[in-house]
Amino acid sequence: MFRTPQAVLRVGKLKSIEHLKTAARHNSRAAAVLNADPNKTVEILQGEASPEAVVELALSKIGSQKIRSDAVIAGDIILSASPSYFRPEDPQNYGYWQQKHLVLWESASADWLEEHVGKNILQTSLHLDEATPHIHCLWVPIDSKGRLSYRNTEFGGSRGALSKLQDSYAAAVAHLGIERGIKFSPARHQKIRQYYTAVNSTETVLDLNSWLPPPEPQETATNYRQRSIAALQPGSDTINRMLGERLRAVGQQELEREKAIAAQKYREQVERELATEKAGAIALTEKISLLSQFAGCCFVLAERLQADLKTNAVVGSQWQFRVRGECVEIKNRQGFELSAARSDFAGSIARLEPERLQQLVEFSVMLQAAAGDRLAKRQQNSSPEL
Repeated sequence: MFRTPQAVLRVGKLKSIEHLKTAARHNSRAAAVLNADPNKTVEILQGEASPEAVVELALSKIGSQKIRSDAVIAGDIILSASPSYFRPEDPQNYGYWQQKHLVLWESASADWLEEHVGKNILQTSLHLDEATPHIHCLWVPIDSKGRLSYRNTEFGGSRGALSKLQDSYAAAVAHLGIERGIKFSPARHQKIRQYYTAVNSTETVLDLNSWLPPPEPQETATNYRQRSIAALQPGSDTINRMLGERLRAVGQQELEREKAIAAQKYREQVERELATEKAGAIALTEKISLLSQFAGCCFVLAERLQADLKTNAVVGSQWQFRVRGECVEIKNRQGFELSAARSDFAGSIARLEPERLQQLVEFSVMLQAAAGDRLAKRQQNSSPEL
């Protein structure tokens, strides 16, 4: 079975103060919750504890601005992870978790919430009274300009915006061994009310009274047992076949899920490699361009120095440039030094780091200006600055 822990991030919109108050009552357990264990706790990690205080804080943050009839008053963020993270040895042991895993996940999740909705948080609560630990965060969507606008926050807009948030949250808990789920998966979370309706539906309950034969007068327990087995056997065979088919279907689904996640990881790796190769190609192209500019400039200046100035050097306060036979020497006071034969000059500077190569290109511009100035003033024995 598939056991790689997956990050869980869901967002909800609350479009009225009453909806916000109802969510706060649920999250703080001011109202009864059918699937919650009353012997376990809900911890308020940040913000207000009572539903009334949550509403008051929201109204104070919204202030006097006019609220549109279709405005989102608040958001409800749910953060969690697969049961296999909290209880890796027994994911089906609902209501149990490893404390160390819980503490690390809680800290990483709280940091993520602080980064994305910190100043707008109304209440953050940790729910430990249901099957798997999870966090609810109620927040008011005040944008960067101080306006109530869910659309203008990073949670609003398209489905792609939610996908980016899920990427971000998965990255925040990746160091815990929790991975992102499949992007744009068609899977949907079942609403709690629908879940309980399905669970309590009589259509899903096997009524043995309708299957077992009525006992006959004076019938022994042994005979009744044999008749009951004979009556139940066809149904039992059918149920066993259905369970077998379901098991195979679930196994196939998990296999497809693993393949999808592996394909997604491979695609992301290829994208990173392509991006790296593209950046490397751009850097190489720029380096070749700088290389050709500098090589050409240096040897043109060397020929001008030798022919017009009858000298092989330009020495300034910062840089020195000399031509010794077939060798070019370049130095500065910060420790830069390059000495290369004319035949290997291009290869020598090609091995330099891009930053140092850029310094040489800037130097070549300075050198050209200095050499030109020196040619103009060669009768005055002046030394241009480099």
